[in-house]
Amino acid sequence: GHGTDRGLDWDEGDDVLRPQTLRTLLQQMHDEGRYRKMLMAIETCYSGVMGEGCTGVPGVLLLTASNADEPSWPEQRDSELQVYLSNNFTRQFQQAIDAEPSISLRDLYYRIAQETNGSHVSIYNTSCFGSLYQTTMREFLPE
Repeated sequence: GHGTDRGLDWDEGDDVLRPQTLRTLLQQMHDEGRYRKMLMAIETCYSGVMGEGCTGVPGVLLLTASNADEPSWPEQRDSELQVYLSNNFTRQFQQAIDAEPSISLRDLYYRIAQETNGSHVSIYNTSCFGSLYQTTMREFLPE
């Protein structure tokens, strides 16, 4: 899909996941005890819109490829399909956790932010999440 200033857009029409809808869903899941901690990585243009919209939900951290006011630039293109498959944000995210599965979320954020060109990697809801220094990717990866 794509990101717009309205939310996540799957068909460039009316099928948009708005930040308020995601926030309501995450809050409901929290209230029902469905998660202890949740990390969401969103790789779309204007993905910071989703991060801003979910501020205040306990236990959720959003890591986005761009802030709410900018596009996220594609990097990997499939010439046969004529579509972009990924961008530098996702490549850097994957390389960081492959190299160090126990990387702290703080270090993961800084590494991705330093290595991603063309947009401002952003992190949202830190005050409602817990320690980014003590929480590692190992908590979110299967053994």
